[in-house]
Amino acid sequence: MDLATRFQDALEPLASSERGRESIGKAAEFLQPFVERWAREAMSTYVGRPGIELDEFVSEIRLAVIVVLKRVADGAQPIELKSQNWYAYLRQVGRNAAQGWVDSPAATGIAGQAGRMRRRTAIAKHASQLALELGRQPTPNEVLARVNAAAMASRTDAAKQGALVTHVDFEPASVAYATDDLALAAAADEESARLGDPVGSSACERVSLQWMLRECEERGPEVGAFARAWIGGGLANPPIFTSADEARKAIGVSRRRGAVLVDEVRAVAKTLLREAV
Repeated sequence: MDLATRFQDALEPLASSERGRESIGKAAEFLQPFVERWAREAMSTYVGRPGIELDEFVSEIRLAVIVVLKRVADGAQPIELKSQNWYAYLRQVGRNAAQGWVDSPAATGIAGQAGRMRRRTAIAKHASQLALELGRQPTPNEVLARVNAAAMASRTDAAKQGALVTHVDFEPASVAYATDDLALAAAADEESARLGDPVGSSACERVSLQWMLRECEERGPEVGAFARAWIGGGLANPPIFTSADEARKAIGVSRRRGAVLVDEVRAVAKTLLREAV
């Protein structure tokens, strides 16, 4: 079976009035290896350019592709393509997304979404380690010092590479900085404004996390289980920090399926932000 036929068969259920929205996850899972391939193609075009990383291309291309899938599922875009097959069309969508990212002001190590993700992930990792060492929750200053010391020890130019954290990276523009890169993904959405009443108290953080977990469970048992494994540890005292990869291993799903579940949980986080503003 050629690629054009495989793509047509995989995306056909999106046009179903009964199963369209439910088919987005399966279609996204099918497309994930192609998204990664297109990201590598884009990366080869811009190899050596400062601030450009593979995971940024994967994120941008996957988002652009999912937008197309949702348009088809909602009836806003026909399943029939007049001039080209779905493989060629989505590949071009990916190229456009990659080019748009490169041309955007955000395409630098310090401002890019992936750069922010890495800093927030480093914050969560070192905060967890410090909590175990100190027997209490570390202060932001203690975590900042630990993260930056580690970054400077492991990189030739941590500042230029966007690895140094500042107090801005601790701002609770999402559920809580301690909830790993899920929180960052929501904060990175440019449509989301900074919260007028920042999420700062532990009680507020717990309520936000509980709300997110309930919403994830309503999206399906698998989404709920993944969310529990990924961010549910934030309800513990002290909080337990788990990466998305550890969470998907805990519930026994593939990397491809894990990437789809990450998008599902991030969508819930974005909804929380919009309703809280």
